[in-house]
Amino acid sequence: LSKTHGVAPLVYRNLAMICPAAMPSMIHEAYRRHNQANALLNTLLSKELVTLLDALAAKGITAIPFKGVTLAQVAYGDLSLRECADIDLIVEQEAIPQARKILWSQGYQLTSQDEGADDESAEPYHFFQKRNGIVAVDLQWVMARRHFGFRLDRSVFWSRLKPINLPTKSVQGLCPEDLLILLCVHGSKHAWEQLKWICDVAELVRRRPTLDWSRVLFQSNEWHCRRMVLLGLAMAQSLFDTVLPRTVLHEIQADVDIP
Repeated sequence: LSKTHGVAPLVYRNLAMICPAAMPSMIHEAYRRHNQANALLNTLLSKELVTLLDALAAKGITAIPFKGVTLAQVAYGDLSLRECADIDLIVEQEAIPQARKILWSQGYQLTSQDEGADDESAEPYHFFQKRNGIVAVDLQWVMARRHFGFRLDRSVFWSRLKPINLPTKSVQGLCPEDLLILLCVHGSKHAWEQLKWICDVAELVRRRPTLDWSRVLFQSNEWHCRRMVLLGLAMAQSLFDTVLPRTVLHEIQADVDIP
C-alpha cells in the first residue's frame, strides 16, 4: 500500500526511527532497497533538471519545475523523502515548439501521441524520454483531463518565482502560495487517488508557517478553483492533523459540498 500510494520513503523513515525492531527483516530490507533506488533516481532527476533549465534559459525560455524534486525540497526538506517519477516543466504555450526542439537537442525523444499534430502548441502534454536513459520530461502549459482544464502558463507565476536550493544549484520555482493552489488542483484532477498528493499539501503547509492565506483564498477564487483548494486542505487536516487558520476552517465548514 505504501508503494501504491507513493509514500514508501516516509513510512520506512518513520518505522525505522520509531520501532525498527517491529519490522520483519525481509520487509526492512525491501524498504531499504526501494528507498535507496528512490534516492538515487531523485539525485539523477535533480541534476538533469538543472541541465534542462539552463538549456532552456540559454534560448530565452524560463520553465517552471512543478512537483518532482523541487517539491521534495520545498515540502519535505529532503530529496529522498518523496517519490518522483519524472520532471514536470511548466512553459508558456507559445514557447512549446522551441522547448520541444531544445529537448530533442538534449537527447530526448517524443513519446506522446501528438507527433505531426497541426498545432503542436495546442496539445496539453508533451512527454519526452531520454534516449538510452530513464529520465522522462513532461512539458505542459495547461492541466487537462476530460471535462477539466486549468491553465498553468499564467504570467503571475513567473512574476512570483522563488529560489529553491537543489544539491548542485539553486533553481527558480513557484512561490509557496501558488504551489499550494496547484497541488490542490492537481489532486482534484486525479480524484486524490494517491495519498502522496494529500501528504504533499500537509507537508507544504507544515513547513511554511508564514503562508499568505488571504492570497491563497483570493487567488483560488479568481482562478475558479476555490473548492478544490479547500477540499485538499480539508483532507490534509483530516488525515494528517494539519493546522489551518480559522479563516480557512470557516471557509471549509461553510461549504456544504466538501464533507
